[in-house]
Amino acid sequence: MRTDTDIVVGVTGSAAAFKAVSLVSRLTKEGKRVEVVLTPAALKFVGCASFEGLTGRPVLSDFFTHQEQPIHVRLAGRARCLLIAPATAATVCKIAYGIADNLLVATALCFHTKPRLIAPAMEEQMFSGGPVQRAIRLLESDGWRIIGPVEGRLASGKIGKGRLAEPDMIVKEVLSSLEGEAEA
Repeated sequence: MRTDTDIVVGVTGSAAAFKAVSLVSRLTKEGKRVEVVLTPAALKFVGCASFEGLTGRPVLSDFFTHQEQPIHVRLAGRARCLLIAPATAATVCKIAYGIADNLLVATALCFHTKPRLIAPAMEEQMFSGGPVQRAIRLLESDGWRIIGPVEGRLASGKIGKGRLAEPDMIVKEVLSSLEGEAEA
């Protein structure tokens, strides 16, 4: 099945959002066609210009400024894979419980039969807490591949498990998922 997008990359409002630019750059260097969806909070951390320059496509950030409606259904229909990196606690929980209050979460809820990967990034206390751990288990039971987080320096300056996995590791997981999808 040929689509016009290989990967939808979702970026959330995390201090690690700047690493998503590197992720998108690496994926495009691998020859992948990427579309980027930013949450409203992500726009506080990163701008659209870098992503648009790397992908040659406009960044998507809300339901209502696009000619294609419903944009979230069309994104899920035309892409081979969804990656959300970094994923905040709010986004992890919203996807797990079906709270589609932004374009990224609504798009995620439309992906069912294609690879879905999520790379959490948050303070260790948030990641290890009950709500996020329950949401992670729900996502895993629904077929999501969870990438990280890893131990390292967090936005607070503390060392702990909550740091976004390195872009090379995430890209490797995405490419592996696409290979598996092509074989299926």
